[in-house]
Amino acid sequence: MATAGYRDDDLGRRLLSIKSQLEQKKEARAQLEGERRTLQKQLFEGFDVKTLDEAEALVQKTERRVQKLGQEIRQELDEIAQALEE
Repeated sequence: MATAGYRDDDLGRRLLSIKSQLEQKKEARAQLEGERRTLQKQLFEGFDVKTLDEAEALVQKTERRVQKLGQEIRQELDEIAQALEE
């Protein structure tokens, strides 16, 4: 009989531990959800982006633009260097 009581106590402690872990997970989820909403709001307000797909497309477009501008700058620097050598 004492053994059965021990098992009940152990089971009770395990259930309390699981309940505590569940509450922690719920709190973490709520915090992450709040952060997600904040980031979405920033994307919309700052870049007029409503979805992650739109954000990815904007990033790709911006990266292409940066590469193009980098090429133009290098070309102009080369032209300046050549002009100085003459």
